[in-house]
Amino acid sequence: MDQTTFSNKWYPILLVSSLLFALTTRIIKFIGEEDIVSLVHILLTALVIILLISNNSLADKGVKVWAAIAILGGFLGLTSILLYCLIGRQGEVESLKIIKHSLHLIIGIILFKYWNKSLG
Repeated sequence: MDQTTFSNKWYPILLVSSLLFALTTRIIKFIGEEDIVSLVHILLTALVIILLISNNSLADKGVKVWAAIAILGGFLGLTSILLYCLIGRQGEVESLKIIKHSLHLIIGIILFKYWNKSLG
């Protein structure tokens, strides 16, 4: 099977580090709240990390799917916040959720945009 090779040596290190951070936070959330959605995030993130560490050629598709899900999740979260504000329920919107959804959107866009540039 083909291997993924990177032209930028720091990109895979930063990518795996950020994925490990995301995995850790999801595991903590799953343990605390027993949220089934967190289990899906845990499995998907662990799969992408395994593909990246093993230099599997499927890492390309895995990272793109993970980035697309992050973009979609961030966009939908920000849209729901906007809808809450439009119907006059601004008091129910938490600042932390705005930051979280914005970060999901930005990280997803960065991963999706720079992934092909980082491959050698």
